[in-house]
Amino acid sequence: MLDYVITIAISAFFVPHYLGPFLDFLADGPGDVIGGVVVVAALAAVNVRGLGRAAGINSGLALLDIATQIVIIGLGTILVLSPEVLVEQVKLGAAPTWSQLVFAVSISMVAYTGIETIANMAEEERDPGRDLPRAANGVVVAVIGLYIGITVIALSALPVTEQPDGDFTT
Repeated sequence: MLDYVITIAISAFFVPHYLGPFLDFLADGPGDVIGGVVVVAALAAVNVRGLGRAAGINSGLALLDIATQIVIIGLGTILVLSPEVLVEQVKLGAAPTWSQLVFAVSISMVAYTGIETIANMAEEERDPGRDLPRAANGVVVAVIGLYIGITVIALSALPVTEQPDGDFTT
C-alpha cells in the first residue's frame, strides 16, 4: 500500500512541474496544486475503471517514459557528453558533499519502489515462476542503465565548478 501512496504523491507533486514549461499555469501555485489534484483524480479514475485497463495504460506510459529517457541519453551523448569533464566532476565529500550524497541516494531509492509491484502483479502472469524473475531482472537492468545514462549526461551538461571561496557549484 505504501508503494501506491508514494507513487501517487510523487506523481501529484512532479507532473504539474514537469508540464509547467509547456502550460504556464502549472508552473506556480495555485495551478500546480490544482494540477496535482487532477493527477490524483485521474490516477484514481484509471484504477477504479479496472486493473486490466490500468495495466495497459501503465504499460504504455512506462514505454513512453523509457523511450523518452533513451532519446535524452542519445541526444545528450551526441550534443554534450564530455569524458574529460566527467572525470573532473566528482570530488567525493566536496562535490557532492556527504549530505548531498545521502540525500541523492535516498531520492534514488524512490525510483526502485515500483520493482516490488512486479510481485504484486504475479497472479496475472501465465507462468509466474518464469516471468517474475525475467521481469524483475529486466527492470533492474533498465533502471540502472537509464539512471547511469541520465547521470552521465547531466554531469556533462552541468559541470561542477569550484568557486573562489572553495565551494563547488553547478
